[in-house]
Amino acid sequence: MLPPTIVYPGGGIFFWWQAGCVAGLTRRFDLRSGHVKAVGASAGALSAALGTCHCDMDRALSRAIALTDEAGCFSRGVWGLYGVWGDMITTWLDDLLPDDAAEACR
Repeated sequence: MLPPTIVYPGGGIFFWWQAGCVAGLTRRFDLRSGHVKAVGASAGALSAALGTCHCDMDRALSRAIALTDEAGCFSRGVWGLYGVWGDMITTWLDDLLPDDAAEACR
């Protein structure tokens, strides 16, 4: 029998809603055990990886806010994340994911 699978769809800003679900799931279940699989697309892939690695979602939010402040995203008007998103998300994931994240998410 196949293990249960959590499917996180893409969702842009709704990632933070998914992050709340991830936080609740990781408090109740060991998502690292391999007994539960996770898949996702776009923002959902972030949720799947962070949940599988049992990342602290409160820390993820705090770090995301700090990175957007450092980049001045909220003062850039409609250009907000333009030209800075790639570096920000790379830094964010480097800060949050454990060294064995690739193995854990395999």
